[in-house]
Amino acid sequence: MRCVTLVIALGLIGVPSAGMSKNKAEPAKPIGNPGDWFPQNSYPADAKRKGEQGRVSVRLMLDNTGTPVACEVMGSSGSAALDAVTCELAMANARFRPATDARGEAIAAPYTLPGVRWELGGNPPIKLDGPWRASATLRIDQAGKLSSCNEQRSGPVPAEVRLCESAKLMPPAFGMFARGGSAAAVSELLLETSLSFDDAPGLDMAYESGGRETIKMSAIHFEVGIDGKAGNCQVEAQSGPNPENLCESTPGPFFPIEKPRGITVKFAMSRPAAG
Repeated sequence: MRCVTLVIALGLIGVPSAGMSKNKAEPAKPIGNPGDWFPQNSYPADAKRKGEQGRVSVRLMLDNTGTPVACEVMGSSGSAALDAVTCELAMANARFRPATDARGEAIAAPYTLPGVRWELGGNPPIKLDGPWRASATLRIDQAGKLSSCNEQRSGPVPAEVRLCESAKLMPPAFGMFARGGSAAAVSELLLETSLSFDDAPGLDMAYESGGRETIKMSAIHFEVGIDGKAGNCQVEAQSGPNPENLCESTPGPFFPIEKPRGITVKFAMSRPAAG
C-alpha cells in the first residue's frame, strides 16, 4: 500500500555562539522533535484528493512561557489546506523553551519554521475520475506482426493507460490468432478498455455493438471507499484464451473521495465479424 509521508526541514534561527555569556539574550528553542508536531495522519483529505504538495514557512509568536499564541504563513505551499493545517498543528503541538532577554528573563518572541514540507510519498495515488474509454485500432500483417496502431481516448483516461504500448508486446503467434484465418494483407484488431461508475452511465464499448466478433473480454467490479482504497473486487465476465484475473491488478489506490463508489472496468479485443 502506498503511504503518505511528511518531510519536515527545520532550521534554528539566531542560535547564539558558544562563546557568549549565559546572561545574554537567547532565542526560543524547540522542546522535543519538531517533526512530531506534524504526524503522518494529519495530511488534509482535500489536499490528498487534489494531489497537493509543497513547503510551508510559518512564523509563530510565542508568549513568555514558550507557548504559541499566533501563527502567520510566511511562505505558502500553494495549497490553502496545507498552509492552514501547518499553522493549526504548530499552534496545537509546538512547545518551546522561551526566549530570554539580556538579563536572562523569559520574554515573548517570534520563532520561524522555515521548511515544513508536505509530500505524498512513493508513487502518489491517482484521481478517481470518469467515466472514460480508451481504444486502439491495430493493423496486423500476414505474419502476425503489428504494422500500425492508432489510439483514441474519450473522457479523463489516466495517463498510464497506453494501449499501443501494450500492443507492441503482442507476440506474432497471438497476432495470427487475432487474424482468425483472414487472407487479407492486413487485418484489424480493436483493443478497448473503460471505467464506469454504478451511479453514472458509462461510455459505449464497440465490442458490445453489432457487427463485431469478440475474441477476448474481461469485466470486473470493485468498490472504492472514501479513503480511496479499492476492495471487494469480483470478476463479472471473462472469455477468450489465457484469461487474466484483472482483480489481481485492481486500479488504485485513489485519492480520498466524498462518498463510496462502485466501479466497473472492462477490457476487450474484437475484430470485424466475417461477412
